[in-house]
Amino acid sequence: MTTALTINNQTLTLKSYKTVKWMSEETICFTTTVCLNGQPVCTACNEGHGGSTSIGWVSAIAERKAEDLALLAKPGDYGWDFATSLKFVDLVDILVHKVDADKEAEKALKKVVKDMTDKVVFVLPGEDPKQGYRYLKCGSDNIRDGIQKMLVKYPGCTIYNDFPIVALKSVFLG
Repeated sequence: MTTALTINNQTLTLKSYKTVKWMSEETICFTTTVCLNGQPVCTACNEGHGGSTSIGWVSAIAERKAEDLALLAKPGDYGWDFATSLKFVDLVDILVHKVDADKEAEKALKKVVKDMTDKVVFVLPGEDPKQGYRYLKCGSDNIRDGIQKMLVKYPGCTIYNDFPIVALKSVFLG
C-alpha cells in the first residue's frame, strides 16, 4: 500500500521512509525522500524531540515547485483548520502522520485476521473497531458456536469472522 497526498492532480509520496519509534517523543523520528509525481524533490527528517522537520532540497527549482504546490493545498482538508495556508514542510508532516497511521492500521488488520482463526472477533454497537475490538476465544473448531453465543449475548454486535478480507480492509484501513 502506498500512501500519498494528491493536490491539484499532483501526487506527493515518501520513498525510503524509516522511523525510529524508540526515539519518537513529541514528534515522529523519521528520515525519508519526498517525491512529487515520482521525482525526488527533497529529503526530510525529524529527530523526534518536538522540533520541526528539516528539509534538504534537491534544487532551487524543486523547492519553488514544491512550495507553490503547498500554496494550493487547503489546510482544512487535512484537519488544519487553525491555519490559513500551508508550507511544503507542513505537507510532509501531514503525509508522515498519514503513513504512520496507515502502517498501524495494517498491523491491526493482520492481528484481526490472525485472531479470527481461533476466536470470534466482534465490536459492540457504537464501538469504533479502529479503537480496538473484542473477542471470544473458542478454538477454530467452535467458531460457529461462538458466533451464535455472541449474537445472543450482544444483539446487534458486528462480527468480523464472516467478513471478506476486502470488507475488513475497508473497516480497518478506511
